[in-house]
Amino acid sequence: MSAAVILAGTFAAMLPSGVLSLLQIATLVLTGLLLQLVPI
Repeated sequence: MSAAVILAGTFAAMLPSGVLSLLQIATLVLTGLLLQLVPI
């Protein structure tokens, strides 16, 4: 869980950069982490 939070923070820091490829990668990784952390 803590590794997911650190990874999410790292990729969330890319969001304000404005570079399209970084935005796409960060959004994909954050979505994947969110789906992994939510228990179904």
